[in-house]
Amino acid sequence: MKQPAMEKHNNLSFGTINLQVKNESEVPFFNALQILEKYVLDIVQMSATSIAIQRLVEFPTIAEWVEQGVSIHNDTDGDTCEFCQQEIPEERAQALASHFNDSDRKLKRELDQSLQDLEAFRQKLQGLSTPTNSSFYSELRELFSATLNDISSQQSSLFNHLAELTKLIGEKLTRRTESYQISLVPFNANPYLDAFREANEVIGMHNAETEKFDQRLQATRDRIENHFLTGITESIAEIDEELAAINALIKQLTDGDVEKGMLGVEALRKRIGENRLKISNSHQAAEDLSEKLASFLGRDDLRFEPEGEGYRIMRFGRAAKRLSEGEKTAITFLYFVVGLQDRDFDLAEGIVVIDDPISSLDSSSVYQAFSFLKNAVKDARQIFLLTHNFEFLKLLLDWISRVKKTDKTCWMLHCTTTGGTQREAELKPLDKILLENKNEFTYLFKILMEFQSDGTVSNAYPIPNIARKVLETFLEQHSTGNSFYKKLENLDYNETKKAVLYKYTNDLSHPTLSGLDPALVGETQTNVKHLLEMIEAVAPVHHKALTDTISGAA
Repeated sequence: MKQPAMEKHNNLSFGTINLQVKNESEVPFFNALQILEKYVLDIVQMSATSIAIQRLVEFPTIAEWVEQGVSIHNDTDGDTCEFCQQEIPEERAQALASHFNDSDRKLKRELDQSLQDLEAFRQKLQGLSTPTNSSFYSELRELFSATLNDISSQQSSLFNHLAELTKLIGEKLTRRTESYQISLVPFNANPYLDAFREANEVIGMHNAETEKFDQRLQATRDRIENHFLTGITESIAEIDEELAAINALIKQLTDGDVEKGMLGVEALRKRIGENRLKISNSHQAAEDLSEKLASFLGRDDLRFEPEGEGYRIMRFGRAAKRLSEGEKTAITFLYFVVGLQDRDFDLAEGIVVIDDPISSLDSSSVYQAFSFLKNAVKDARQIFLLTHNFEFLKLLLDWISRVKKTDKTCWMLHCTTTGGTQREAELKPLDKILLENKNEFTYLFKILMEFQSDGTVSNAYPIPNIARKVLETFLEQHSTGNSFYKKLENLDYNETKKAVLYKYTNDLSHPTLSGLDPALVGETQTNVKHLLEMIEAVAPVHHKALTDTISGAA
């Protein structure tokens, strides 16, 4: 229970080697070692074609010293020996050049490359990192420690083998004019690979425990819990019997008992309600409101009950408390609908004004509200319906399109300016885009197309919000990502313009009571232009459909 979850480990592996001697890349470690071993066996049997100077053949250290001297003299164009300060005879210079010819230099270059390959092997071997024993779960530490001992033993053997190969190549460097054979036992990689496999099996068990740590912990908790619960089984059985008896009594008091002539709680409440009806004439209205409210909300937990000259709202038989804003709106709206049937109001000759009846309602109640509204006011002489909710507007437009009356109009409020310093509301006919297409995106796109900045804050004030909504809707259709930023980032378009659009629409789209920085008014026209160009570039077919729709409406 106290054991913490531990980090996972990667499997042990040497990876691959890039061999210079065979010019091969990404060769598995031990395969590369076999190639290098065969190369060493072959290379010692090769000799550089030359007229050998016997003394240099007999004394390899002198040959190495002379070879370096010849190279230095060739690089400096010197004819004088730096050791004895005597001029080097032409005959001696030609003999040395013949001894250290091109074949010899090629053989030496290959041997040097093989030494570099051996160094790469050593670095791989030294760079092998194994997890510490303490980083494993306690029950796996002894097992992993045994595998580490095997790996360490094999690592020492491999270091010795690499040292032997280095020695053989070093000897060949001093005997390049000779062809001879050597005895080389290839390194047996199987024990090393077995040790790796055993270590990786332990690592796999460790990682599996980490992946299922929460399940193992919960299983441990369950076992401990069962252990203690088995000791109190009898006590629990006695308590269960007491609870069953108490629940039976509660059910009897709640539901009543016909055989014993007992009335339950609900029956008593019903009798009280019936008695109250005898002294109240508002029962029918309460029933009507309750039925409408249940139909409106899709549940019957709220009911109206007569009390005095009014009603009390009840929830599950008790006075309702903490009504949600949506419930308050529903009750107020339904009370208004019932009030339209009041005997003092002649609906057929009356004027009904309803201002945004779905405020605070969730989306599932909008259609219910619309249904009640439509049926409640359909016979009125004149109706005014006001809303700022676009979904509700679409329902209203669909409804009035089916109404046969000819005297029906749709209007919308526009923000306008007076003298460049004041903002006022102006009543205009509903835009044909909204009326014919019922599409908010097309309407907002049209606003951006027709926007012309006059340099004032009041003129530019709504544009960041409109641009943000258009951009968000466009990205939903034409990009991917789990956020506004990611969707814009994943869109294939000019990175600079995307960054400017993100800054403009994210920082300047403002909630109510927030303002627009006057210093940024001048950028509004430019950013609107960038947004429209981006839509056209990314989705030309979509853009053409939008512009054609707007042109047709105009």
